[in-house]
Amino acid sequence: MALWLHDWTLDQLEYDHSLNWCSAESGLTRHQGTCESYQRIYSKLLNAAGIANGHITGNGHTWNAVKLDGKWCQMDLTWDDTSDNWYGDLDQRHLYFGLTDELMAIAHSDHTANYQKDDYAYRSTDLSNNYFVRNGKADEWAEKYADRIQRHLDAREESFSIDADNQSFPPSISGIQNGIVAYAMNLREWKVQGAKIDLTVASNVTIESNSKWSAKYDLKAEYKKKALEESSTTGPTAWPPRLMSAWPCPPPPPAARSRRGPRRSPSSATPQRGSTAYRRAACC
Repeated sequence: MALWLHDWTLDQLEYDHSLNWCSAESGLTRHQGTCESYQRIYSKLLNAAGIANGHITGNGHTWNAVKLDGKWCQMDLTWDDTSDNWYGDLDQRHLYFGLTDELMAIAHSDHTANYQKDDYAYRSTDLSNNYFVRNGKADEWAEKYADRIQRHLDAREESFSIDADNQSFPPSISGIQNGIVAYAMNLREWKVQGAKIDLTVASNVTIESNSKWSAKYDLKAEYKKKALEESSTTGPTAWPPRLMSAWPCPPPPPAARSRRGPRRSPSSATPQRGSTAYRRAACC
């Protein structure tokens, strides 16, 4: 329901660049409004649907906190209201749906001060209701890194980094996308020789200047020594010794034995040339 109401609100509104209209009513009647219109309309719809929500501000901007499945998450409908498609398969119309406080602070830096306050009521730390997590896109993005990560794990590296594929995206975009991808990576099951590995992945976007930045993932792996030793000594599944001695080679399947029929006895062997049986067979 929260997603449907999000999309419906975006379909009703266009951003009012003249900054004249900021109420929910003007947004719904004139189909124009500032960020306050987006936040207020969405809040009224959520209230009508019985979904808990809150009002957050930062950097002269306002957006919603929404409680889904008992967990708070961040929604910015104003910034989601775009028809742009500049970043490959990243759906910009849902980039700010279901974010954590940390990821929303990438877009709105003042928000860091908000969620660090003791009385902050909407602490958002979970991405389980994020748009890209729910529709499977986050896992699809994470899968593209699986082979690269596995090579480091097979080499028993405990700490390593890999470059992100979206280096050309601005940090305000790549930082959010990579945070979502890191969440999906952390949910995956990683193994070395059949033994599970505890892997922690974090997005790391570093801004060097207005025109230069880097995006990568920092990974830390914890190998369970005992499990690795057992998996390396066990090896592939083998026949037990008794079965190996009892069956030096596998017997033919029953169907094959039945088709072959009984073995011939010496008396039923092919008749010798010159015998009576041979002459009878030749003339028939």
